[in-house]
Amino acid sequence: MVSNLIKFRNLKNIEYHCKQVLKLIKNNYPNDNSNYSLARIEHSINHILEQIDGSKTITSTINLMDLTRHFVDDTGNYNDPILIELEHVYQKIEKIKKES
Repeated sequence: MVSNLIKFRNLKNIEYHCKQVLKLIKNNYPNDNSNYSLARIEHSINHILEQIDGSKTITSTINLMDLTRHFVDDTGNYNDPILIELEHVYQKIEKIKKES
């Protein structure tokens, strides 16, 4: 029972950070629909959100290094809050995978 509650809280935490990533993209890059790295990040985050909504579990992760590298190549911004939120998502997913 306790482990299910912890897993639920961890999933809610991941969901929160995923939504933060999407919100930051929308607010900070509102007219940048052609940016490939942003599209990849959005796709990855939406995939994770679909997993959480559909099965209440996560079976895949994000390739943090690849997404970060492409984002920095496209934007030149190493300190963007999007990267911080992406790292939170990655770390939370890895924590759940280790506990499983």
